[in-house]
Formats: sequence, structure tokens, C-alpha cells
Amino acid sequence: QVKAGGNGKNNLVNINTATQAELEGLPNVGPATAKAIIEYREKNGGFKKVTDLMKITGIKQKTFDKIKDHICI
Repeated sequence: QVKAGGNGKNNLVNINTATQAELEGLPNVGPATAKAIIEYREKNGGFKKVTDLMKITGIKQKTFDKIKDHICI
């Protein structure tokens, strides 16, 4: 496992820069949802806060609760 150096983020997935594969590594995120996340950030210039992830079709509160501890912006 690769450790991020000194940024204190404990290997969180940055939803504004993550690759398709990194996004798919999140709980309850499959290929279609990962693609939707990438399309949203390209169209909207990125996410301003992690809760904006719930603007993605298929990500509701329950799913967000499962992934919120694994992501950052």
C-alpha cells in the first residue's frame, strides 16, 4: 500500500483528480457511477465540497455515507 507523504489525508481519494479506477475502488461505486463523477467534474469545473457528490445520479445519502470517509477534495 502506498502512503501519501505528509499531507495528513490518509490516502483519501480526491474526487476532483481521481482516475476511473480510483473512483471504482470506493465502496458502492461501479464503472457507471465513476464515469458520471468524472463527467460532472469536467462539466462543472470540479466539486466544491464533498457533499456535491450527491448531485450525481445514483449517489444518495446512503451511498454517500458509505464513501464520505474515503474521499476529499
